[in-house]
Amino acid sequence: MKKIMILLLSTILIFTVCACGNSGNSGAGEAGTEGNYAEWVYSATPGDLDSADPYGSTSARTEWLTNMTFNTLVYYNEETGEVEPELATKWDSNEAKDEWTFWLRDDVYFHNGDHLTAEDVRFTYLHTANLGNEVNVVKTFAAGAYAESVEVLDDYTIKFVLKQPRPDFHMYMEMKVYSKNAIETLGQVDGGVIGTGPYYFDRDNTTSGQIYTVSRFDEYWGGIENYKTKHIGFKVYGDWNGVVAALQSGDIDFTTLQSIHYNTVKNDPNLTIEEKVGCSSYYMGYNYTSKNADMNDVEIRQALAQCINKDDLTIVAWENLAIKSDNFCPPTGVGHLPDVKGVEYNPEQGMKTLQEKGVNNLTIIYTSGAPAIAAEAIQASLSQAGIKVNLRQIDTTNWAAFKAAREGYDLFVDYGSYRGALLYNFNRFLHRNGSVNFGGFVSDEYEALQNNVASQKEWEDMLKEFGVLQQWVAENVPLFPLVYTNQLLGKNINVSGGYLGSSNNSCDWSTICKIEK
Repeated sequence: MKKIMILLLSTILIFTVCACGNSGNSGAGEAGTEGNYAEWVYSATPGDLDSADPYGSTSARTEWLTNMTFNTLVYYNEETGEVEPELATKWDSNEAKDEWTFWLRDDVYFHNGDHLTAEDVRFTYLHTANLGNEVNVVKTFAAGAYAESVEVLDDYTIKFVLKQPRPDFHMYMEMKVYSKNAIETLGQVDGGVIGTGPYYFDRDNTTSGQIYTVSRFDEYWGGIENYKTKHIGFKVYGDWNGVVAALQSGDIDFTTLQSIHYNTVKNDPNLTIEEKVGCSSYYMGYNYTSKNADMNDVEIRQALAQCINKDDLTIVAWENLAIKSDNFCPPTGVGHLPDVKGVEYNPEQGMKTLQEKGVNNLTIIYTSGAPAIAAEAIQASLSQAGIKVNLRQIDTTNWAAFKAAREGYDLFVDYGSYRGALLYNFNRFLHRNGSVNFGGFVSDEYEALQNNVASQKEWEDMLKEFGVLQQWVAENVPLFPLVYTNQLLGKNINVSGGYLGSSNNSCDWSTICKIEK
């Protein structure tokens, strides 16, 4: 199982602190016995679960859950920057890098008892690429763009024949694998939640709008000795303030945090806080169907960006727990170009351009927490430029759907978690067919540059052309980068384990546990 060594080391260190550093934790000194672990551990999210299907939603809530209920073919280790085995034991390519072969484990079983084979991998790859509009799954970039054919060589060997050479193709194989039989016999809704992970989606302990739950799969192919908690429940709250209040009251045991709650948790003697360099890039997005401003006009996008003071945003919305950004690819991203030059703060020029273009009334949408404060700061900046700005908070549960409808707003504040392959996030956010291109950006010039990166046969050439792409995005602002943020995790002092990823999407709570007092 991915990250086990990292998780075990983290757990051992934290248990040592719990046993030796907190005299009030009776029984903590015998943390090695399973009887001392709570059967239930609770977290919370601002908004209900979008989907328990790994390809049913791109939200962090879905990623949190399916990181525990599914395994991936390969695993991208954030600590080392290396791709490691998971369901695949090894892989290799031909010299031309246009054929990639993966060898699978032969001892993996799904929650319904199905035996994992290469047919499941082939099915998942093609199913999420070609049937997305029909079966309500998110279309994946690699499958749709790269594969000429997918060949099952035997039960545990699969070969991908690509349309063109891809030196980094294996990085796109961090895909969660469906059971072909489960989906074909049960349908997408029921079959699409059956994975191979150490936990399964527990419908019996899930109530819409209140709580959703994963429960330990005691027949897990990797063994359960590292998974002390039987049930992990995620309670549903309306916003981040409610989540943090629940952490302080003890109603939940752990949660990721936004920067505005850092000091609240840091100063609570019953809580601990973990920090990690993050890969989340917050940005201001544009609605390309806006009736109040032609966002397809690059001068309007640049002018709006020129009016925004990122220094103020960093202080006010993220309390200096963020770094001002000009590049959508954060420093933790593979291929990050550190000297990208973005749109500079120049409110006088921005105001002049906006007046000439007749832009005077805009609506910004956002969710709770730091995005809400950032939206207020953007409103203040644009107001100084003579723009009347209306603010509209959207419930987290409806956030993606509201953005995708492209009605009732002109700008929005959001973030993208950047990890893994070079083009993964750029494609998702900026390609016309990108799964999270909610604003509707379309540019032949951009896509030519992206295709140029993808067409390179050597890794060093890909990195060079990716730098060109990063600079183009910074200058043409299809979205406007604001800050890079660190990841924060708040825990009850009796809680340990779990993996705080560089983004919400890469967190894995499967080893989280709580010592009973």
